[in-house]
Formats: sequence, structure tokens, C-alpha cells
Amino acid sequence: MKLKGTLLLLLSMLVVFLSGCEPLLVLDPKGPQAERQASDIMISIGIMAFIVIVVMVLLVYMLVKYRASRLPDDYEPPHIEGNPILEGILIGVPIIIVAILSFITVKSNYIVESTPEGYEDQEPLVIYASSSNWKWHFSYPEQDIETVNYLYIPTDRPIEFKLYSFGPITSFWIPQLGGQKYAMADMVTTLHLAADTPGEYMGRNANFSGKGFAENTFTVTAMTNKI
Repeated sequence: MKLKGTLLLLLSMLVVFLSGCEPLLVLDPKGPQAERQASDIMISIGIMAFIVIVVMVLLVYMLVKYRASRLPDDYEPPHIEGNPILEGILIGVPIIIVAILSFITVKSNYIVESTPEGYEDQEPLVIYASSSNWKWHFSYPEQDIETVNYLYIPTDRPIEFKLYSFGPITSFWIPQLGGQKYAMADMVTTLHLAADTPGEYMGRNANFSGKGFAENTFTVTAMTNKI
């Protein structure tokens, strides 16, 4: 009874703690780049889950079929040199899995590095995003304005970020709009994003860069151009 009570208590605590967890932002995409990456994540999770299930089923099957209680006391297993079919499966299946994931990753990398799908015929809004200790500076050359730690972008228009760092290497990341990219001194990197849905999103430095790393965040507000 004590064991059952302890297990019930642990299960209840687990439910309480999990109920307070926020949803994963990378799996709640609000733009085409983020949707592509979320899709790749779910495909990877599905493949890995299938592998785990197959391995666990085979493990249970082997444990039940070849358990010691089913064999005579004087049983000696036969000597086996090798099984070409089994060895082919053990080597071939991992190669196939890696090849599939590599193909998906390389294809997606080209997609997310270019102008977002569906926005190829539009002129992107160029925004210069630079980091310093421990802030993000945003410059809009088209509008001739600058902001610090908050970013306003239009929906349904591609955004072209020019990234730079005035200090250590940082990583510009808006999880619901796309993947991260490094901002470095003495060079400018480019990140293409787009927001399909108006809303307020979290952005941050995703690369540990020192004492103020935890506060190196900014707010992104996506607004429609329609009035």
C-alpha cells in the first residue's frame, strides 16, 4: 500500500508540474520559415519514436522467447559465425535513417536561408539588428528610425535582417518565426523571416555570451498593414 501511495503521489506531482509548462514556441509557428522547421522537428520525432518502439518490442520479444526458464539446464547455445542478412540490417537501416534525415535537413536549410515561400515577388523590409552588452538595437533605414529591445514588423511581408554584434558573438532568435543565426563583429550575416499572423512574440539571444545573457531579450510585435 505504501508503494502504491508513493507512486500515486509522484504521478500527481508530475501532472501538477507539467500543467504549468508553457507550450514549445518552436512548435507554434507563425511564419513560413518556422512552419518548415516545426515540420522537420515533428518528422525527426516521428522517426526516432518509431525506432524506439521497434527496439523496445524486439527487446521484450527476445526477453520472453529466450528467457532461461524455457531452456533445459544443460542447454548450450550453438556457435554462429555470422549472419549476412542480420548484419546488413544492422548496418543498412542506420545508413538509411541518416540519409533520410540528411536529405530533409539540407533541403530545408536551402529553403529557410532564402526568401520565405509565398513572398518571392515582394520587396523585403530591411532591418539592421545589432547586439551589445546586453541590448538589441534595431535600425529601419527605410523609415529612418531606431529602437532598443523592441521590434515592430509588418505581417505578410518578407523581412531581411542584417545581423551584427558590437561585443561577443550572439545569436538572433525569434522561435515562432524561424531559426537562429549568429551575429558577429566585423561581419554582417543575413536572416530571412516573415510573420503570417499578427501578435506579440518573444525574441532573444540564444548564444551564451556572458553575465547579461539571461536578460538579452526583446519583444517582437507583428502588425498588419491594413487599417
